[in-house]
Parts: sequence; structure tokens; C-alpha cells
Amino acid sequence: MKFRDREPDNLEIGLTPMIDVVFLLLIFFMLTTTFNREKELQLQLPRAEGQNPVEQNILEISVDINENYSIDRKKVFGSDVAALKDAIRLAIRNRNNPTLVIAADAGATHQAVVRILDAARQLELVRISFATESPRKSSP
Repeated sequence: MKFRDREPDNLEIGLTPMIDVVFLLLIFFMLTTTFNREKELQLQLPRAEGQNPVEQNILEISVDINENYSIDRKKVFGSDVAALKDAIRLAIRNRNNPTLVIAADAGATHQAVVRILDAARQLELVRISFATESPRKSSP
């Protein structure tokens, strides 16, 4: 019995399926990519020296070393973001675009300040400043 040698199939790479796969990958990556907002909060950091202009529409939030919060010298009950958000919302209900001044104790944790910033971001407050103490000048 004599078998004929089969002619080799003409092997070639089809560009159409490859382009389809690349196109689907491109669509997948475009849909699953998250874009980070670099600046969600626009901070106005105060100068340590000199005087800042006096502003009438200021909301002061204080935090001490034990993470006790107060808004305009009124104690906030609770130290989580939800309690802060409710207290800030109540304090700004009659104010138009107040400047939020954060006065944190030097020994307060970073997390305590971040809670204030998170509550402010959720309430879409963008005018934020930090209270500082001017260095005392020594007399000669």
C-alpha cells in the first residue's frame, strides 16, 4: 500500500483574530482602570510667622491628645467620622462656604486629623486651614 505524502498545510498567522484580541484587551483595561484624583481637598496651609487676615466665616475644629473633638468650643460626642460629619453639618447649616480651621494638639495622632479631613471631604468643604502658633521671639 502506498500512501501519498500530504502536502503541508499552508500555515499563516491570521491578523484579524490577533487584532480582535488586542482590541478586547484594550477595552478591558479601559473599563477596569481607576483614575485617582490627586487633589480631593484643596488645603490652604497657614504661615507660621506673620499674621493671617481675619476672616469672619471660620469654623474651628479642635482635637486634643486624647482624640476629644470640639467644634467652635462645643464638645463633639463620639470620635468617629460619622459623628464628626453630623456635628460639622449642624455647625455649618447657616453658613455659606466656611473656612474650616483645624487646631490639633501637637501630641494628637495623625489619624485624629485625618478623620476631620475625611468628614470635611464628605461634606464637600474645600476651604481648610491648620492653626499654628507663632514662634516666640526672644528678647535680647
